Amino acid sequence: MPGLQADSGVRGTDWLEDRDAPVCACPTVKLDHRRLRCSGGGRFSNEMLVLMLVVAAATLRLCPLARAQPLCRTHTVRTGKVFPVEQQIRGDLLHFSSMTTRLIKHPCQKNIALYLGRQLFFTRNNFESSLLPLSIPASMKVGVPEVTSAHFADSVLLLVVNRKIYIYNYEDDFWARSRGIKHPVSHISGENCCYTDHFLCLDISYFVFAYLHGDAIAQTTMYFSDNQGYRFQKYIHEGQEELVGSLGGVFYLHSLSQTGLLLTHQGRAQFLYSDYPKQTSFQFLFCLVCFFLDENEMAVLTQENKLYYGSLGILTNFLIKFADQNLWSQEAVLMFSKPGILQLVTPIHDSFFPAFDFQKCVMNIQAILMDPQLQVDFCKVELLQGDFENKMYNIDMNSKLELAALMIPRPSTSPVPLVIVSNPHSLGLQAVIYENSHTYDGNIEYKLNISLRQQQHYGRADPSFTSRPSQHPHRSPLQTALISIGCDLEKKIVIRNEISACNKGILDPVTLQNNYSYVIEKGDIGPLNWDRENYVSCRDPNNHVPLKWPDVPYQILGGPTDNKVTFDQRNGFYIFLISIVDPYYSYCHLETIFSVYVYGAFPLPMIPPEITIILLMLAILLSVWLAYMIPKVLRTEWGHRVQGLWASLGRTCVSHAGAAHALKRPRIVSK
Repeated sequence: MPGLQADSGVRGTDWLEDRDAPVCACPTVKLDHRRLRCSGGGRFSNEMLVLMLVVAAATLRLCPLARAQPLCRTHTVRTGKVFPVEQQIRGDLLHFSSMTTRLIKHPCQKNIALYLGRQLFFTRNNFESSLLPLSIPASMKVGVPEVTSAHFADSVLLLVVNRKIYIYNYEDDFWARSRGIKHPVSHISGENCCYTDHFLCLDISYFVFAYLHGDAIAQTTMYFSDNQGYRFQKYIHEGQEELVGSLGGVFYLHSLSQTGLLLTHQGRAQFLYSDYPKQTSFQFLFCLVCFFLDENEMAVLTQENKLYYGSLGILTNFLIKFADQNLWSQEAVLMFSKPGILQLVTPIHDSFFPAFDFQKCVMNIQAILMDPQLQVDFCKVELLQGDFENKMYNIDMNSKLELAALMIPRPSTSPVPLVIVSNPHSLGLQAVIYENSHTYDGNIEYKLNISLRQQQHYGRADPSFTSRPSQHPHRSPLQTALISIGCDLEKKIVIRNEISACNKGILDPVTLQNNYSYVIEKGDIGPLNWDRENYVSCRDPNNHVPLKWPDVPYQILGGPTDNKVTFDQRNGFYIFLISIVDPYYSYCHLETIFSVYVYGAFPLPMIPPEITIILLMLAILLSVWLAYMIPKVLRTEWGHRVQGLWASLGRTCVSHAGAAHALKRPRIVSK
C-alpha cells in the first residue's frame, strides 16, 4: 500500500503489491485451497514455479513497511531416543542430485512430504518425529542411488533413481520398478486431484509423464503412464521431429484436454500444445530462484538471508520482503504446515543414533500481517460460502449446472464476489447476486446464483476448442469446485416397464437370471450398424453431409413418426439392442440391451373367423330345421316306404352277418 511508513527505530520491510489493489489480511478466513495441483520434483519443477512468480511479479511495485522483531520460534523435534534402540539402515541411501535442497509436499495428504538433499527423508507427520534417511532396497540394484526427480501419484511416491523410475508404495511399504521405459529419463510430472474418489479424479492423479530434461526435442523419447507409473508407454507428439530446442517438461493440461510441451531455446521458453487451436504460446525469458509454493501462498529464502512471502490471488498479488533474518542454511527448506503458518525445517545429524532430528523455525505469517504497525486493512467479507466447496460436478453435452453461494459483507462495505473458471473457452458462466435476507445484527445476506454451461452451446467458442471432454477447477477466492465436461456416468437409457411378465406372475425373475442367456449375431443387426461416428441425421435440413447409404431406407421409432414394432404371432423372447447415435446428444456412448417376452399369442386360424361364424350359424339353423321336418315326413306314405326300405336293408344286413358267422365255426369229424 502506498504511503505507509515505519515508526522510528524499526527496520524497514519491503512490500511488492498490485497497483491500486488494497492489501487484505484475513486471519479467520481460510485461504484459497487449490485442489488440482501440479508437481514434479527437481530442477524443472522450480523453473515452472518461477515462471508463475515472474508473471505475478510483473505487475507488482515496491512499498516500504516495517518489521524488526524475530520472525520465528525455534525448537528441535527429537523422538524415540530416550532409550538406546538398535536401528539399522537397510539398502542403499538415496541422495538428491542438485546442490539446492528441495521439499515436495503431497498435494492432498498435507502431513506427507519428501525432503530431498544430501539425504532423503519421507515424513507422514510433517517432520514431527525423528526419521531415518530414506533408502531403497538393495534388491532393486539401482547402481548409483542418485535421485533427480520425485512425484506423488495419489498413494505412491515415484522416484527417478539413476535415470530409471522406481515406485514406493508407502501405504503397503513395498518398492517396485516401473516397466515399459527403454530410454533414460530424468524427470516425472503429473497432477493430483484431491476432490473425491470419483474415477475421473483418480484418472488425473494416476496420469504421469516421464522424460529426459534438456534433451533435444526432435530426438527425445517421452513416456506416459495412466496407472500411477507402474507401466509406461511411449508418447509421440505430432510433428516432434521438426521441432527445435530442448525439452523443458511435459504436462497434461486437464482444463484444456491437451498435452503441453515446454521448449527452451536460446534463453527463451515456449509452450507447445497438442491440438488445435491452441498450438503454441508466446515466448518469454525466465530465470532460476529457489522458493516454496503451497496453495496460493509463496515463500522465498535466498542465500543472502532475504525472506519473501507472497500471495497469488485473483485480483490482489503481493510480495513482502521481511527484514534480514539469520535463517539461511544449505540444508534448510521452507514448508507451509497450514495456511499462513510457515516453517523452516533443517535436519540435524545425531552422533549416537542413525535417525535425524529436525530443527523447526515456525513463523505465523497471519499474525505478522495483523500487526497494527503495518496498518493492513481487514477483509471486506465476513462470510463467503457455497454448497459446492471441494466437490466434483459433471456437465454433459447440452446440460447446465446450477450452483449457489452466500456472502455476508462487513458493515459499511460493498465487496463484489468474483466467479471465474480456469478455462473460459470451454465453460461459460452467468452469475446473479441479490439480497436474500438479513442477519440478527442487521447485516445484509446476499445470495449468488451461478449458472454454468459449455461455452460451445452459448455460441461463443470454436467447436474444435470445446468439443472434447475436459476437467478443470471452477474457482473463487474462498470456494473451489472441480467441473468435468464430459460423459455423465449417471446418464443411462431406461426402458419403461410398467407391466412385465414377472410382476404379473408369469415368469420368475430368479429363474430367468439363472437359466436365460442369449447371443446376438453381428449379422442379425443388419447392414446399418449406426454409431456416433457414422450417424448422419436425415431430418436436419442444414446438414449437407452426404449419406453413406442413400438408397437404403430406414425408420425411426417414436418422435414425430407413427412407426412401431409389430411382433410375430408366437410366444417367446425378442432381444433388442438400443443405442443413442446422435453425437450431439451426449458425450456418453449410451446403449443397452433389453428383451420383450410375448405370451398368450396363439397361432392364427387358417379360415377367417367371419366365415367360421357364418358356417356355424348355418349348421345350427339346418339342425333345427331337420329336427322339425324329419318327424313330420315320417308320418306320410312316402315316409312309411322309406321306413320299410330301411327295415328291409337292416334284415338283409343281419342275415348276411349270421351266415358269415356260421361259415367260421369249426367242424367235428368222428372216426
